[in-house]
Amino acid sequence: MFIMKKVLSLALVTILAIAIFGGCTGPVEQESELPDSSTTVAESTATETTVQTTEATTTEETTIETTLPTETPTTAKPAATAAPKPPATTKAPAPTNPPAPPANSAQTILNSASLNPTKTHNSELDAEVQKVLNACTNSGMSTYDKVKACYDYLVRNVEYAIFFSSYLTPDDGYAYKGDFDPLVAYNALFTLTSKQGVCDSYSAAFVALTRAIGLDSYVVGGQTSMAGGGWTGHAWVNIRINGVMYVFDPQVEQNIAKNGPISYYRFCKTDEQVPNNYQYSDRDGYIAAFGGFAVVAE
Repeated sequence: MFIMKKVLSLALVTILAIAIFGGCTGPVEQESELPDSSTTVAESTATETTVQTTEATTTEETTIETTLPTETPTTAKPAATAAPKPPATTKAPAPTNPPAPPANSAQTILNSASLNPTKTHNSELDAEVQKVLNACTNSGMSTYDKVKACYDYLVRNVEYAIFFSSYLTPDDGYAYKGDFDPLVAYNALFTLTSKQGVCDSYSAAFVALTRAIGLDSYVVGGQTSMAGGGWTGHAWVNIRINGVMYVFDPQVEQNIAKNGPISYYRFCKTDEQVPNNYQYSDRDGYIAAFGGFAVVAE
């Protein structure tokens, strides 16, 4: 009886299992791991279709992107500003030569002079003359500039002072040809070394300087007009240029300037230009007595 019940129970379980699982013989786990072939093909086909579609789309998109210009976002550009114009340049005027000085000007007259530089033949005096020339002139200057520089030097640097004149002889073994030369040489040396003197020595120093430049210059004497009226004894300089005598008077020029600007009222003037300022005592006698520092052997 017990055995029959057991057999019936097994039979019932078997029937129920067949009804539920439809007669499948493999294990459930293996059946679930292996994909269905039809599903795999379909899914593969679908995947290929999708890939192809994607590739096509991608190709189409790529083609479109390549064909159509890419639009880039535009940003507002700042307003263009005009480049600054370079400053206008003005052409420098062509250089022009300065106008020639008038024919009767001191510049024209002095620069037209023939030059014959001479020494005083006294070594001490010649050294002092050269010292002044080195200080206020140079080789590039015109004759006018050199003479004016020497004139200015005396006006600016010499003080009027009374002294006792004497005589200066040339270097040993020589004597001056002119009787007036020893006095002119002494006065010139005194003023150039002491920076003092009177009208005679201002004039003598100017003669020594201008003869070293090469001009035909002389100390002359007579009288000059005074500011308060009347006349007084005086010495000044004449320089002969192209046959004409010209007045140079550094001592009176100093009185006129009074440490102010030099006016050159007594610089390179003809007698006709200063008719009321000078009276010669014996111009020809002064000129004849001066040998221009020429020397003879003793």
